[in-house]
Amino acid sequence: MEPDSLSRRIGDLIVVAVPGRGERAKEHGIRLGIWGGPDGFGDTPEEEAARTEMMVALCRDYDFALFKFDAVAGQAVSRGLPPDLMRLTEDHGVNLSSALDYWEDDLVLQAFSRSLILAPQLYGSPWFLRDEEYPKLARIFNLHRRYRDILVSGIVLPEIRYGPHAVSRGDGATRLVTLRNLGWDPVSYSLEIGEALGLESAGPFEVRIYHPTERIVGRFELGDEVDIEVLPYRAALILVTSEPVGEVGIEGVDFSVVKDTGHGPVVVRLLGLPGTSATVRLADEPTRSFSGARLEGNVAAGFEAAGELRVTFAGVPLAEPYHRLLAELHPVSVPADAEALYEATVYAADNNALEIRSLQRAGRSEIQQVRAARNAFRTQQLLVDRALWDTYAFDGDPDTFFDVWNFGRDIRVRGGALRLDLDLDREERPTKLVLETAGNGDFLDLAEAGTVVAEVSANLLDWVPVEISATGTPEPGGTPAKDSQHERVLERIRALGPFTRRTYEISVPEGQPVRYLRVRPGPQRVSEIRAYAGDRELGRERWRASNLFGPYVTAPAVRAWGAKIRIDEAATNSYLAIPIYGEHGVEGAYAALRVNGELRGTPDRAGPYPTNVWEYLVAERESGYTYYVPVTDDMIGASIDVFVLGLNPEAEDLRSEVWITAYPPPFAELELTLEP
Repeated sequence: MEPDSLSRRIGDLIVVAVPGRGERAKEHGIRLGIWGGPDGFGDTPEEEAARTEMMVALCRDYDFALFKFDAVAGQAVSRGLPPDLMRLTEDHGVNLSSALDYWEDDLVLQAFSRSLILAPQLYGSPWFLRDEEYPKLARIFNLHRRYRDILVSGIVLPEIRYGPHAVSRGDGATRLVTLRNLGWDPVSYSLEIGEALGLESAGPFEVRIYHPTERIVGRFELGDEVDIEVLPYRAALILVTSEPVGEVGIEGVDFSVVKDTGHGPVVVRLLGLPGTSATVRLADEPTRSFSGARLEGNVAAGFEAAGELRVTFAGVPLAEPYHRLLAELHPVSVPADAEALYEATVYAADNNALEIRSLQRAGRSEIQQVRAARNAFRTQQLLVDRALWDTYAFDGDPDTFFDVWNFGRDIRVRGGALRLDLDLDREERPTKLVLETAGNGDFLDLAEAGTVVAEVSANLLDWVPVEISATGTPEPGGTPAKDSQHERVLERIRALGPFTRRTYEISVPEGQPVRYLRVRPGPQRVSEIRAYAGDRELGRERWRASNLFGPYVTAPAVRAWGAKIRIDEAATNSYLAIPIYGEHGVEGAYAALRVNGELRGTPDRAGPYPTNVWEYLVAERESGYTYYVPVTDDMIGASIDVFVLGLNPEAEDLRSEVWITAYPPPFAELELTLEP
């Protein structure tokens, strides 16, 4: 740091201002600014005065022009609008790092509803998207580029008619309207074509839906009303124009534009529900023409010249809507297997960083650059330093860890527990589990005092206490090496002080089948977990672990709500959604199922399950949990019991439902290629 510089700390941000830098910035026609976290102005009047003076000094002495404070934006279809639709504000765009389902709704609202000065804007890790999602990302950006000159002018539409935060942007001939639905049932809005939307031309007007799928609604006159259905918890983007669209359009079905660069072939996906048929034609568009067409690689003779084509989408027709309410949950007695239901859910879930969950959601990519970016993220040293991935407990490297310490906080729920799912082959019977730790002594002391409880189970119902004992002599573990690139993170890790390595053995009774292990309290830092059958080490390819969920014994269920359901059919990508209404308290209510009597946990939740933090803490929520369960083949036609367990004695007035829905929507696809 240069002499006489001004250095102050704002939360986790160290602000350094060096004399002369303000003048240096002016030479380039700019002024300085900072970006920090919204941690307030301290806890005392003295701290408040000091921070105020620090900010004033940055403006007075160094000509700072900007102070930007944010808590890292999450995806929220309910987020409102800036005052008076002021565009000279910043919302950082859409975070493509975590909670990625329905990211496209968030981006549509950011780009076309708020439409701020830097829109459309992304941050985070867009390489976490699935390969099939990149065409949609490109489509949103290209649409914004096409209409960017008229998106600067917007009006807020009446909520009583168009729902919350509806916006119309454009000029007198063309408007782009964004609508949203914040409920569980589809909502139909009646769009009035005319002055109320900001239109001034005489028409006629073409109406197209650009999102969530593309559809040509039709042509309408001034004063007509057009019904637009918006799906539950989704956004919609609608074009209303009296000018030539200049875009490829397909009449007769929903579609999505995969590739349209202005030169070369245009690739469009035709979308239809399984087992349905439709007659499609290329929409009249005077600015575009094509020389030929192919459907799924086969020549579609004459289609490019406004011919018609009959198409049939693969699959069995759905007898019921893919999104529907299955049942309301009603108060029931706390189930006798409530503990097992709770354990089923926390074993189905994980405490890995949100970005690790996104990486697993993404699946394999066929795009070389995406694979390279994911690999760079996965192998960076900082990820190892943060110790926020359970795989580090199974990787054979004693210098990688699975830890519970995040940004100076122990975020375990009610003291936490280490849980391990061995997921071994059926014939494997471990006789010994080995736990290698590298902590600050607390677990070691408790284990020596005999106050650590270790249990194993084969089915989550029957738990058998097992003996845990330390072996050998504690060894110094050292401290993480200094790395200037990640100094802020490593400074926090080193603040724990030197850690101690210790090995513990857990003896399994002879003949005892084992799939699950739980240890409470769990060690802060785990280096390796191994299992042995005699002297033979067992494979760990399918193992999973968590370290933040609370022990059931510390907050057992005090009430429950339940319903019995049967799923006769489920569309592709279907899952159950179990929303909980009311003040349930932080980690105060959990959902789980029995499928033909078999325990089934809920692997995902909104807000997210507690996580070991990569970028930002998961917000602790007193209300609004919704639990998600993928619908698997064995659930079709099965007898399913759905439960919500209330762990909070003060949360009496809760209500819950169970819905079935699908994401992405379960369309079958046909690829149409148009040759220039």
